[in-house]
Amino acid sequence: MSNTKKSILVYLDNYPMVTALPPDQRGWLFTALMEYGSRLSRDTDTAMEQVAEAFPQMDGGTQLVFGFMATNIFRDTRRWLSRQRSAASSPRPRKSMAPGPAPAPTPEDEKKIREEMERTRRLLEQNSEETGRWLK
Repeated sequence: MSNTKKSILVYLDNYPMVTALPPDQRGWLFTALMEYGSRLSRDTDTAMEQVAEAFPQMDGGTQLVFGFMATNIFRDTRRWLSRQRSAASSPRPRKSMAPGPAPAPTPEDEKKIREEMERTRRLLEQNSEETGRWLK
């Protein structure tokens, strides 16, 4: 089994937020999400802020959507890493790759998720007027 992460998931729950963005912002969003997923798979300490700052072209609304979607990528990557560790330590091959229950988050994971949610909340407050315009 290769231990290189080759994908990220994009959830349809985010579709309304993404389609509300102008086309150029959707492109920056997608590029930033791919970059975040790539960095996170190599270094789990990668912060959303580090990636968001590398894309100053994203406006406030796009950064907000990025925060929501990047939180999912963080959660999914932690789950993937947990499965990789389990498979590596398992003495027998797995018969099924069907998804099982998500592993319990570690205290560090919970702290990082809380920090990311707080950052997203602050972005929402700072961009409430702008957000209201693009969500109409």
